[in-house]
Amino acid sequence: MPHSSSQTFLRELDKKLWTAADRLRSNLDAAVYKHAVLGLIFLKYVSDSFAQRQAEIEARLRASQSGP
Repeated sequence: MPHSSSQTFLRELDKKLWTAADRLRSNLDAAVYKHAVLGLIFLKYVSDSFAQRQAEIEARLRASQSGP
């Protein structure tokens, strides 16, 4: 996936996760909502970690292709 399309995907995913959290908040008891939101926060963390690692690997690949 090209960098710009992966960034677009991540932005859209982020927006969808927050929209889902907002919808759940109005329909769930606070104790149940907490568990749902913790899952969403974990997904956001994994998504951000994946994007960071992907950028690191891409940078290494670019550096090795332009090597000595």
